[in-house]
Amino acid sequence: MYERKLEYFNTFDEKVWPQNRREAERLGVDLGYDTLICLMDKGELMGRSPWGIWCVGIEKNLTRIKRVLNYERKNKRKVVLWAKKKEQVYDLYNIFGGNISMEDYEELINLPKYLCHSTAINNFKQIVKDNALLSYNELIKMNRTVKTIRGKLREPHDFLDYIDLASIDSLSPEKVVASRQYSKLNFNLDLRYSPGVRIYFSSNKVKKLYDTCCDGLHILKIYKKINLESAIGIVFPSKKEMETFIINNREHINSNIISKFLFAETENEWTPRKFTREANKTFIESKTEGRS
Repeated sequence: MYERKLEYFNTFDEKVWPQNRREAERLGVDLGYDTLICLMDKGELMGRSPWGIWCVGIEKNLTRIKRVLNYERKNKRKVVLWAKKKEQVYDLYNIFGGNISMEDYEELINLPKYLCHSTAINNFKQIVKDNALLSYNELIKMNRTVKTIRGKLREPHDFLDYIDLASIDSLSPEKVVASRQYSKLNFNLDLRYSPGVRIYFSSNKVKKLYDTCCDGLHILKIYKKINLESAIGIVFPSKKEMETFIINNREHINSNIISKFLFAETENEWTPRKFTREANKTFIESKTEGRS
C-alpha cells in the first residue's frame, strides 16, 4: 500500500474499490473527478460515460500513461486511475516513484518515420482550397459546417484544437472515415466503405514546424493547422478518382501539391484494412523510387 501524496495520481479508496468500469465511472463522478483512466488487459477505449466523466482505457504502457496523466493535468482536469485489480494501480505508483514531470509530457520520442491523416474526398477539396488541414475548432470559428462522428465521443473541448496524426500502420484514420460514412462509430475493419485520401507526413519535419503534443492517446497532435505543403505523399483510392479530382479542382491545386498525388490499385470493394495496406504500399514504394 502507499500514501497518496500526489495530486495527479489519484486512486479510489481500497475499501470502496469499484468492481467494474461502470462502477468506476459512477464513483468517479460522485467524487468530483473529470477523467477516469482504466488500465486494460488488452485493447483501448475513449469516450464520455453516461454519467459525464471522460473515460480513457489503455493497456499498461508506462510512457502512454504518463502522457495521459500529464496532458490531463496540463488541461486542469482531475484524474483518477482504476484497474479491476487494484494492485496494478498501486504497482504503477511504486514504478513511477512519484516522479511525473511536465517534461515527460513534452517528449516527442520514438516517433515512427512517417505519420498520416485520412479524410473524405469532399473534405480534401476544402483542404486544397485552404492549402491546409485545420482543426475542428478552427473550422467552427470560420462558420464551416463540419460532418464528424467525433461528437458522439463527447471529447474535452481542447481535443478539438488539434489535428490528430497516426502511425502509417494504424487503422484508426480509416476507421474515422468509415464511421463518418455510416454515421456511427465503426470498428469493423473489414466493412465495405469508400475511402477518401490518405495524407502522409514526415514526423521529423512536422515536429520541427508545428506546435505539437503527445497526449498518450494519439501518437502526435498538431495545434490548429498543418500546411498542405508539409505533406510528402497523398494517396487516392484509384487513378480515375485522382484524375477526376485534379480536373474538378485544378484552379485550387498548385503543381507542387499535384506532384505529391499517388493512387492505389483499384479495388472493387475497399475496406479500412485493405485501403490502409494498399495506400501504405503505394506511398512506401514512391519513397523507395525517390518520387515526391
